Amino acid sequence: MDGEGVNPDAITLLGVLCACSHSGLVEAGRRVFDSLLRGSYGFRPEIRHYGCMVDLLGRAGFLGAAVELIETMPFAPNPVIWGSLLHASRTRGESSFGELAARRLVELEPTNVAHHVVLANLYAEMGRWREAEEVRRLVKEGGLRKDAGWSFAERVG
Repeated sequence: MDGEGVNPDAITLLGVLCACSHSGLVEAGRRVFDSLLRGSYGFRPEIRHYGCMVDLLGRAGFLGAAVELIETMPFAPNPVIWGSLLHASRTRGESSFGELAARRLVELEPTNVAHHVVLANLYAEMGRWREAEEVRRLVKEGGLRKDAGWSFAERVG
């Protein structure tokens, strides 16, 4: 597009960043994002562009860089941003980053019991049993309930 003089819009660049993330093209994604930061396309990155970059960095194992990006972005991080970091940290076995993300999710959505469960499980995996029990106690005292999951399969033939 650049060679043709066509300026992509925000959605197009979001797609490019997501493609870079899912393809492991970290440097290409960084170049696109840096161009966005410079205003090369006539607009600045939106929170969803930052979210794609957090996902890209997390998938590639650059969790520290992902946290740095979250801490310096001009938007308040939303649950999607912290959820991306949490997923990457769980995939990579990086409990400290997972704890950070889960704690932020609990702060942002205190009535979402799933965030509490993830945080308690992280503490348990880290052998921090008191903290795990404290989170579970707060869930119980707060009257939060986890809906039971269910699924079904239909047998044909």
